[in-house]
Parts: sequence; C-alpha cells; structure tokens
Amino acid sequence: MSGTRYLLAKYLTSTWFLIIVIMKNLQDILKEIDQLRPEELELILKRINDRINRKRKLENAFEEYIGAAKGFWEMDAQEYINDSRTEDDNKKEVA
Repeated sequence: MSGTRYLLAKYLTSTWFLIIVIMKNLQDILKEIDQLRPEELELILKRINDRINRKRKLENAFEEYIGAAKGFWEMDAQEYINDSRTEDDNKKEVA
C-alpha cells in the first residue's frame, strides 16, 4: 500500500471511529432522556429552546449587516487588497 493510500485509510478509519463514538454517545444521551421525569424533560426542552433562540438571534444579527458596505468602495474588496499589496511591494523595491 502506498503512503498516500495508507494515510487515507488511516484517516477514514479514525473518522469512522469518531462517528461511531459520537453516535454511541448520542444513543446514550437519548436513553438517559427516556428515563427522565416530565419536569426534567421540561427543563431540558426550555434550555434547548433558549439555545436555539440565541443562535437564531446571532445569525439574524449577522445577516442584517451582509452587504451593508456595498458600494462603499469603488472596487471589489479582493481587488483592493491585491492593489494595496502591489503598492506595498513597489514601495519596498524603491526603498
């Protein structure tokens, strides 16, 4: 087996092992949940809902600013960076 194939096989094996461990942990958690009393389930549900709401608010906050600076620069941001780097390189050559 070539070195690349060996590394790929090792990576895939470790990845599958990790997936299996995660799935086992998830199954263990679900089994534990099945053992909980209704008031404990309500507490977990509340915490999950709170976490989902926080994540949604954060995502919405970022989405609000997407494209906010559009038209601010006279050129594409990557083009601006490339031009700035070229200018810096030219200054270094002159110095």
